[in-house]
Amino acid sequence: MGYGPRNAKHKYKLTASAMDANGKNIGRYDVEDAVHAALGPLANARLGWLEQSTFSEMLENMVRNVYQKMLDDKLLNYR
Repeated sequence: MGYGPRNAKHKYKLTASAMDANGKNIGRYDVEDAVHAALGPLANARLGWLEQSTFSEMLENMVRNVYQKMLDDKLLNYR
């Protein structure tokens, strides 16, 4: 564990399939998100927290994107 600068690169992919009541696949959505962080000298102390919060935010964003695409494709009833 050094105290030099550290770069963090993460790329996440999410695949979601929509199926009708009979189990037929009626939609497939592939989304991905990436983050690049250049951290300073105390990176090792902060990197664990950054990875957890970044993953949580990216997962929420990808699920929101899939949901919006499903609404746009009229696969969901939105009232």
